[in-house]
Amino acid sequence: RMMCGREAASSCAADVRAQVRRECVGRRFCSLNVDQLGKGCPQRHDDEEVLHVRWSCREDDQAASAVGSHRDNLPPVPLRTEQGYIVDASGRRVRLRGINWAGASQWKYVPGGLDVAPLRHIVKLIRELGFNIVRLIFSTEMVRRDPAVDDHAVAANPGMFGLTALQVFDRVVDALEGQGIMASWVDMWRTVARRYAQSAAVVAVDEGCLTPRWINGPAELQYREAVIRAGRAVLQENPKLLVSICAPNFGTDFENLDHFPPALPPGRFLYEAHEYSWYHPDWMLHEGDIRHACKLDDMFGHIVRKGIAPVLISEFGMSQAWYDSEDQRRWWDHVSSYIQERGPLGALGGMDWSYWQLGGVQLGGTSRTEFAVEAYGLLNECWTAPADERHFAELRRLMQEPEAARAETTHLKTCQEIMWWKNPADSDSTAAAGLPIILLAPLSLIFVGLASALVCRASLKRGWQPCRLCRRVLRRASGKLKESVNRTPPGYGDIDGFGVDSSVIG
Repeated sequence: RMMCGREAASSCAADVRAQVRRECVGRRFCSLNVDQLGKGCPQRHDDEEVLHVRWSCREDDQAASAVGSHRDNLPPVPLRTEQGYIVDASGRRVRLRGINWAGASQWKYVPGGLDVAPLRHIVKLIRELGFNIVRLIFSTEMVRRDPAVDDHAVAANPGMFGLTALQVFDRVVDALEGQGIMASWVDMWRTVARRYAQSAAVVAVDEGCLTPRWINGPAELQYREAVIRAGRAVLQENPKLLVSICAPNFGTDFENLDHFPPALPPGRFLYEAHEYSWYHPDWMLHEGDIRHACKLDDMFGHIVRKGIAPVLISEFGMSQAWYDSEDQRRWWDHVSSYIQERGPLGALGGMDWSYWQLGGVQLGGTSRTEFAVEAYGLLNECWTAPADERHFAELRRLMQEPEAARAETTHLKTCQEIMWWKNPADSDSTAAAGLPIILLAPLSLIFVGLASALVCRASLKRGWQPCRLCRRVLRRASGKLKESVNRTPPGYGDIDGFGVDSSVIG
């Protein structure tokens, strides 16, 4: 087997340039007879000879120009949101069919695969596979430090030797634009918005998937306030961008996002959701069961249905051998039908989505092993084609418009008639027992409250210090309750002016 793109130090080696040049140069596929490659290294691993190929690359300007430009495939910009979907400058709907390109958030600071395949080949393949937007994942450290990139991280792209991380990203964005592919930046704020203000390919910024609450807690810890500051800073640099807001708790907590949207200009923001099989209990994924769709509707589908904002399912995925797992197969049947026919846009072309992820090898990180197979990845380890045709065929199906005859939108009224959160296998006696439990819960709270009041009263008569603490806690709780009922979040409805502090939570 050949270890694609990896450097290997060895005490023995064989020069096979002549054989490789004769059999492989200029061909997409080639076969080499090991017996013709010389003696090489005698070591064997698990009864298998391993051929480590070490190469040096050079720019091929003629091949680069032969790829051609597809900038005309980009929709007329700027994009904007209109009710529950995205439209271009002419008012025509743009459905996002995306792929996540990870890597720059790791220690190499560049998108994955640049050490294995030329950039122009990767972006050309993305276009040929049918994707129209790439979600580029990177870290704020990469933007703030802009470190020099190790040549090994871009070994298949010698023109990038000696560049910094942001300079490599310049090349990536230019290449995507040349192929008519839009780009969305994760955690990109003022610095990068200014850097790519003139790029027609950069159409959205993604403010990350953090864990705080939307409007609860101290103002300085509310995610909504951070989104407003970051969004306004970005739009001050480039008012034509879309601000894509990932829901708290990694795209799963949409509480209050419908009632208290961010104070950003109309048509300039959308929400993001994440969706994976392990988010749901097994009983919710039974074949033909509507409970999964109702849960998704309750989470974020109603936001699209009511026209509050579009929701991009920015991360979802299944393993390349998903068809061998009953749980994954049932989950995929449910979520793909929700994206296409069963969700809020079933009659309007389907929902926007971005699959996780492009690369077929792990890039390192917590609980990850560099160069190990990425089971959820789309491409093979050499970044030349899909790793599994059956796996990619499912994504190709999502790229098609839903058939009007099959569109079966899940109405809120239908979901209100069933308890989607309840396991249907539970007995009726359990359901009947739920009534006294529900009634007893508030009664128990009243009892505890009365008991606490009596204790406080007795403490007051005896001059005990704990009573002051008790009264302080009760007073504070009462004030918070009144505030939560009557308050309007700071800045809500204030969409004018952009005098915003550029420092944001990152």
